[in-house]
Amino acid sequence: MILSYIILIIGIFISIISITSPVWFRKKIIQAKSSSILVRIFLLTLSVYGIVQLFIIGMIFIYMLNIEL
Repeated sequence: MILSYIILIIGIFISIISITSPVWFRKKIIQAKSSSILVRIFLLTLSVYGIVQLFIIGMIFIYMLNIEL
């Protein structure tokens, strides 16, 4: 039970990093003024990863609520 809480906390932490990091990268890119195709692909994958991560956390949370009940 404690393990599932630890996994949830780690998951939330990772999702926050993966959602906020694309914004940080975009700011850096605007400063550098490089609009490379590879960089755009990298940013896109990061934002998609953030959305997927949130979905996974939602599923874990629902699973944990079912265990509690």
